[in-house]
Amino acid sequence: MRLFIIIIFFANMALSACAPDSYASETAVEREVLSDDPADVDKKEDQALEETEPLLLEDKKLDQAFDSFVAQGVPKVALTRAFEFYRNNRQSTGGLQNTSCLIKPMSETGEIAKNSNRYDPTTIAMLRQGIRNERYIMIVDFTQSNLSSRGYLLDLQPDGNGKFSLKMMLNAHGYGSQAVNGIPTVFTNTAGKGTTVSGFFITAATTYPYYGHAGGKEYSSVGLRLYGLESTNNTAEKTSKVTHGAPYVTDSRAGNSAGCPAMKPANAQAYLPILKGGVLWYHHTSKNNSVSYQAPGC
Repeated sequence: MRLFIIIIFFANMALSACAPDSYASETAVEREVLSDDPADVDKKEDQALEETEPLLLEDKKLDQAFDSFVAQGVPKVALTRAFEFYRNNRQSTGGLQNTSCLIKPMSETGEIAKNSNRYDPTTIAMLRQGIRNERYIMIVDFTQSNLSSRGYLLDLQPDGNGKFSLKMMLNAHGYGSQAVNGIPTVFTNTAGKGTTVSGFFITAATTYPYYGHAGGKEYSSVGLRLYGLESTNNTAEKTSKVTHGAPYVTDSRAGNSAGCPAMKPANAQAYLPILKGGVLWYHHTSKNNSVSYQAPGC
């Protein structure tokens, strides 16, 4: 049965805290989006919830992709962990192996009504399907400095010449993560600490209009919610740890957020729309910086 959802965003309502440098808080608000045409609403909902076709890469092709990304400079430990999780938790291979740490999305539990400013059509059933958009993997390697391009967007669909595309970018870490030489050292799943969280996430079904404040000025960007899959990050959606564009991330430096892996606004505009719909998003940190690391149980 087709699921009909009217997504309405109300302006001037506070959402997340993802602030730059000396700012300990930032307010994101979402504008109202309405349509008087039911057919138009239905079309948008169908697009938002459209199932992504499984990529169905064979192990040999995945091995080739892995070798290509290592050669292009993706850190091997972070890549190894991401690929292992990807192989075992795709929709096409049976879905999420361990669902014990899943927390139902607030939209599904009723804590946020469908006409509220933060509603997202992601459901617990979708999360159990695991990685639904199998084409991409996003890795942010927080063992690197905020002056480094530590975000790696991997395209697992080879081009006509058999090459695998890699996009690199800067990503912010939380002001509460007590960075040393630009490298965050503290990670917590507790709300209100302003820290980056570690581990594996699944991206939300849709992007949304993100409005925030930084340096006393309002800005707008694209936002994408992250659903944590481990004990180290499974409150991410409830505590508004989202990815979005922010002016404090530039070509040369990523300022501090309040825990969100913010990126340069132009990168958010270009890449977040393709990263929606169940992409694997991974935060590699000093906390999980080994191939054999296992997150504590829930």
